[in-house]
Amino acid sequence: MALRLALVMGIVGLVAASMVLAADTPADKPGTVTLAGTVLAVKDANGLSLSVKLATKDVVYSVVLNKEGYKLADFNGKEVEVRGIVKTKDNENWLTVFSSKQAEKPET
Repeated sequence: MALRLALVMGIVGLVAASMVLAADTPADKPGTVTLAGTVLAVKDANGLSLSVKLATKDVVYSVVLNKEGYKLADFNGKEVEVRGIVKTKDNENWLTVFSSKQAEKPET
């Protein structure tokens, strides 16, 4: 009986912890912005992303090459909407991407 109770309490604890972690996703962190722009990716001969930038109307952001940053390179030359955090380092705007999607074309 004590083992069963311990297992149930352990499962309840894991479920509660996963709910807390889900609520604190990077996209929910303070300072998160949504930007729209064109992806500019530079790849080597093997297709590996060397550099990814997001060109908005006013600013060009260098993209941190984390998992989502590499995914953004797949949209090279396309308009996208990106959620992430912007930081400035050495007079360069850096964007850490949490999520991205191709921008929907406005109906004409």
